Amino acid sequence: MGIETGKDCLQLGTDVGAATDTGVVRQSNEDSLLVLDLSQGAAVTDGPATLLVVADGMGGYEGGEIASSLAANVMSESVSRALSDLGDLRGVDAERVLSLLVDAVLAAADRVFKESQVRRNGMGTTLVAAMVVGCKAYVVNVGDSRAYLLRGDELRQVTADHSLVASLVSAGLITVEEMYTHPQRNVITRCLGSDAKVAVDGLVLDLKAGDHLMLCSDGLWEMVRDGQMKDILLKAPDTKTACQELVSLANQNGGEDNISVIVAGFRNLPVKTTESDPVQPCDRTAA
Repeated sequence: MGIETGKDCLQLGTDVGAATDTGVVRQSNEDSLLVLDLSQGAAVTDGPATLLVVADGMGGYEGGEIASSLAANVMSESVSRALSDLGDLRGVDAERVLSLLVDAVLAAADRVFKESQVRRNGMGTTLVAAMVVGCKAYVVNVGDSRAYLLRGDELRQVTADHSLVASLVSAGLITVEEMYTHPQRNVITRCLGSDAKVAVDGLVLDLKAGDHLMLCSDGLWEMVRDGQMKDILLKAPDTKTACQELVSLANQNGGEDNISVIVAGFRNLPVKTTESDPVQPCDRTAA
C-alpha cells in the first residue's frame, strides 16, 4: 500500500494544538511534547507532513524529565534525517514509512538506556508518536501513553497499553472501570530506558476530513474518561482550545499526574484549479 496522492490528499489540511501541565499533585513536569513541521524539510509530499510526540518520563526530577526530553529530541533528529535521505515520499510504500518511524523509536530507546546507565538513576519514558503524511497517520507507541481517533461522534483508542492492568483487562480478570482504581495501575510492561532494545507497536491510519487524532499521557486519560474527551473534542472551536479544556478538566478531576495532550484536526482545503491544469482523480495505490 503506497501513500495516497491526488485530489483528496491535496485538500487535507492539519490544525494542531498542544498543551502540558504539571497537574495538581506533582511538583515537576516530566512529560515532553514535540510538534514538528516536516513539510519544510527535504522530504517531498503532497499535503501535510507533521511529527507529533508525547513522552511521559519516569524516574523523578532530573530523571524522567531528561528521559522524555531526550526521547523526543532523538525522534526529531532521526525522523528528519531519514526523510532527508529518502527524499520524495510520494508513492513510497506505507510499511517503509512506518518502519522509518519505528526505527526512530528504537534509536530513542537506545539513547535513553545509555544515558540511564551513565546516570544510574533508572530513568525511562513511555512514548506515543504519530507522523502525518498526506492522508495517512503513522502511529507508534511504547508504554501507556495513548493515541485516539475521533471520527464523527465515535472516539476510539487506536493504541494498546503496555501495562499490567491492560493485560488483566485483556485476560478478563478485571473490568475496564476497575483499571482506573487498581493498586498496580502504574505498573507498565514496556518503556524506553529499561533496555537498549524495546518492542514497538505500529499502525497506519487512513485519515478523512473532520477526523481528530489525539495523543496523550496517562495523566489525561486516567483523569478524564473517554466520553468526556469526546464531548470536548466535538464542541471545542479549535484544537488549541480542546487541549486547554482537556488539561483543565484533568486538573478538576484530581490532576494526580503530569498532563500532556496533542490534538490534530484534519480539514478540507480549497483546491486550486485552472483550465490548463485540471484536477485529476485520486490515484490510490492498491494493497
